Amino acid sequence: MLGKTLICRNASCRFALDLGQAAPTVKRSSLVANGCPECGQPWSDRCPHCSEALEVIWREHRSHCG
Repeated sequence: MLGKTLICRNASCRFALDLGQAAPTVKRSSLVANGCPECGQPWSDRCPHCSEALEVIWREHRSHCG
């Protein structure tokens, strides 16, 4: 399953947020404005390894770049 995902730019954090799953329970505008809830760093929508647009496949609660 592919979904639009944001990832924390902090290399030691890399908290990922699946916007498709977060939409019903989390107010998107406040998340995007505030940054990562774990460390406060800004979001990225690019893969930190290949710099392509981030599309994530979730397998067993772990994210993998599509």
